[in-house]
Amino acid sequence: MCMNSGLSHVVHEVLLLYVLLILAGCGSIDVHYSQSLDNKSVRCYNLTDCQSVSPDDVFESVEVVPLLFEGESYPDLVTRLQVTDSLFMIEDKRSFLHLFDKDGNYLVSSDAIIGEGPEEITTPLSYALDPLNGLIEVLTPHKLMSYDLDLHFIKSSHLPTGVDKDSETNLFFSHIESVGEDTHLLLRTISSDRVGEVVIFNSKKETIDERLSYKDDIILPFHMQDRYLFFMNDGSKLFVPPAITNIIYSLSEDMGTLSPLVQFDLGDNSLTRENMGSSVDRQILIESSREILLRILPTSNRIFLVVKGKGNTMRSFHTVVIDTARDMIYRVNLYSEGRQIFPLIMDVDDKYAYTVVDKETLMNQPSLLLDKSEQISSIADSIEDELLLVLKYGIRD
Repeated sequence: MCMNSGLSHVVHEVLLLYVLLILAGCGSIDVHYSQSLDNKSVRCYNLTDCQSVSPDDVFESVEVVPLLFEGESYPDLVTRLQVTDSLFMIEDKRSFLHLFDKDGNYLVSSDAIIGEGPEEITTPLSYALDPLNGLIEVLTPHKLMSYDLDLHFIKSSHLPTGVDKDSETNLFFSHIESVGEDTHLLLRTISSDRVGEVVIFNSKKETIDERLSYKDDIILPFHMQDRYLFFMNDGSKLFVPPAITNIIYSLSEDMGTLSPLVQFDLGDNSLTRENMGSSVDRQILIESSREILLRILPTSNRIFLVVKGKGNTMRSFHTVVIDTARDMIYRVNLYSEGRQIFPLIMDVDDKYAYTVVDKETLMNQPSLLLDKSEQISSIADSIEDELLLVLKYGIRD
């Protein structure tokens, strides 16, 4: 039986305390809490019962895609990678969004729309791609701005965000996910008075349709989660909160219910509310000697997890791959005999796992190319030193 058991996002959370200054109420919308974990339909995976394997036991190939520097702006310290059918969407430490096609060709950067004009943005908080109309959605403190893939302005909507000392419905949002048909998930910042709540926002009507809570399942409000909404091949939608948690939720078709779908058991040495004491400081993510589930990336046939063990270096991290069809669980260490042999995965789809590295990292750690390290010499000669590289790992069937 299972027991209840992102550091780059913290800067965003602190900045929101200074920029969210507009009031709009939502008190008429009731909060719907997630269903109980006692539900028999919740699938539990025991992560202590996994097989340690090498990266090439799980991945059959790796492709290197250079991100070509053809524009006026280039990513500076990548904090987020999201892969779509046709795009690499890359966010950097400056909160700029950079779009590249799947061949690595530069398309556009959001620094082109930074400004004080009515169709420009001054403080971008989060980006999303609308899966139905292909628009880039930009969350700002006051508005949701929509642009086409050339970042030409299309429309904007006022957000129900703000600070009101006399209200119990203070809203602080830090992240957005687009569902389509003018429907969006707005995710609360840790500065909010209602941590652990997702708001279903209708941007056409500028109204809140639902407020869904998962607060009872949060271990810590800090995280390394970069994606929160996942579309499955069967049409279902899965939700992973911006928090340390051991649960994947199913989001109902009418967007009115969050139901626990999958739970992970990390064993007796996992971080839980009970054993972490009174501390809620983000330093616990670095200093704790317990197992912490930092990133959850589900696909239609697998679940990829990033887990941190004891220690405060990359050597304490490992990847868990759950083959849900075969009911197999694999552990892939990032280091072996002092060498990095696998990176932190940033995004996945049904066929590939993706990450971004710089050329220097790849040259120093050629084992990241699995058994194709002989490619290093051609990469050294053909790729410019300042370029970032997407590593695209093909998943074995």
